[in-house]
Amino acid sequence: MISMKGSIKLMNRKSNLINIGFIIAWCLTLFLYIAIPLKNEGIMKLIYYSYYIVHTGLFVYIIVSIVKRKRIVRYLLGDYICVVGIIVAIVFSAILTPGDFTLELQFANVLSYLSMIFSIININYIKLTNKTMSFLLIINVMIAFVFIGLSLSDYAYSGIIKSSLYLGYANPNATGIYLFLSVCFLTIFFRRADSFKLKIFLGVICLYLMYLIWLTDSRTCIFTGAAVLLLSLIHKEFRVKKWMIVFVTCIPVIFLAGYTYLYAHRYFIDLTIFGKPFYSGRETYFLSVLERVKGNLLFGNIKSFPFNNTHNGSLAILASSGLAGEFFYYVFILRNLFRISEHAKKGVAQIAFAAILTLYLHASSEAAVLIGGANYSIIVSSLFMVARGNGESGYE
Repeated sequence: MISMKGSIKLMNRKSNLINIGFIIAWCLTLFLYIAIPLKNEGIMKLIYYSYYIVHTGLFVYIIVSIVKRKRIVRYLLGDYICVVGIIVAIVFSAILTPGDFTLELQFANVLSYLSMIFSIININYIKLTNKTMSFLLIINVMIAFVFIGLSLSDYAYSGIIKSSLYLGYANPNATGIYLFLSVCFLTIFFRRADSFKLKIFLGVICLYLMYLIWLTDSRTCIFTGAAVLLLSLIHKEFRVKKWMIVFVTCIPVIFLAGYTYLYAHRYFIDLTIFGKPFYSGRETYFLSVLERVKGNLLFGNIKSFPFNNTHNGSLAILASSGLAGEFFYYVFILRNLFRISEHAKKGVAQIAFAAILTLYLHASSEAAVLIGGANYSIIVSSLFMVARGNGESGYE
C-alpha cells in the first residue's frame, strides 16, 4: 500500500492509456448525440458496447496493474472494497430472484451501471492539465452545436408530445438531461475563460441551451440548470460541509418517501407547477416498484429491474441490488464527494462540485444520471475530475 505522495509515479504509468480511453469515451458521446436522432440501432449498439469496453477494460487494466505490482493507492482502497460489495450484491440478486438473466438486457444494463462506478475510479488516474481542459472545452462546444443544429431542424419537435422539445431523442426529459449536462461544462469554461470574447461566446451558448431546456418542459432540468448558472456568477470561496453533502445525496430517498406519502394521503392533488400537475404519474409507479421488491429488499430483483429508469435514482439502485447494493453505492459516492470537497472550494472546481450535487436533485425524478448509461459515465466522472482539481491547490 502506498501513500498519496508515493502514488504519483504509479498513476503516471497508467495515465497514458487511460487518457486515450478518456478521449475515446468523450468522442463516443459526441457520436451518440448525433446517432440517436438518426435512429440507426446498429450504430447505437456499437457505441453503447464501445463505452462498456472502454470503461470496464480500463478498470480491469488498473486492477491487473495493482495485482502485478502488489501495490494500491491508499485512498482508493475503500473504493475498490465498495466495488466488490456492489458486484456481490448484484450477483446475489441474480442468484436469489426467479427468472432468466439475459445478455441483451440484464447483463448490458449491469455493465452500464458498473461503467459509471468504474469511470469515477478510472478518472483518478488522469492528471488535470490545461490540455485536458482544452479538450473538454472543444468537445463540449461541439456537442452544444449538435444540439443547436438539431433545434433548428425537423428533429426539434419530433416526438409524441408536440408542444415539447425532443431534438430527436427518446423523450423531453432525456433531452433536458443532455442539455443540462452540456450547460454544466460550458458554465465551467465560462467561469474559467480569461478572454472577454470567449466569455460572451460561451455565455450566449449557455443561455440558448437553457432556453432549449425550458422548451423541453423538464422542470428538474430547468431548476438545476439555473442553479448552476447562478453559481457561476458567485465568486465567493466556500466549502460544502459533510452533513450537507450527505443530505443532498439523500434527497432522492427523501423525495421518494415524501412524494409517495403525500400522494397516499391525497395532498396537493390539484397543484400544478409550470403548467404540469404536481403528480406526474410517477407516484403510482414508485409504489408499484416498491410493492414488487419488498420481498427482496436485501438484494433487490435484478431480473425484473436491471438498473432501468424507475424515475428515481435511489429506487433504481434499491430495486436492482437491494439495500446491500444501495449501502455500498452510497459509501462509495460519499467517500469520493468527501475527498474532493477538500479541494472544491473556489473557481471551476467549486462549480463542478455543485454540478455533481445538483445531479442528486435531478435524480429525485429521473434515475439515468445515477445508474449510468453510455454517455453519462464519462460526463459525470469528468465533473469529479474537474472538482478534484490537482490536489490541495485545486484547479483554477
